[in-house]
Amino acid sequence: MEQAANEYRPLVMAAYAYDLANAFHSFYHAAPVLQVEEAGVRESRLQLVAASKQVIANALKLLDIQSPDVM
Repeated sequence: MEQAANEYRPLVMAAYAYDLANAFHSFYHAAPVLQVEEAGVRESRLQLVAASKQVIANALKLLDIQSPDVM
């Protein structure tokens, strides 16, 4: 974010959001979240999902891009 602001290059933030979304997609495709029997693993994965959602939402907001509340 700092680099994007200092260099007046929103592309840096857009690329970051895109890369994070791709990484999250790979994780979500490979690792079951709700179907895991171990509560600790499930909770950790749910926290990762929530954190990813928040970071992507923040990046989109900084780029003034609206996203749906539900998909």
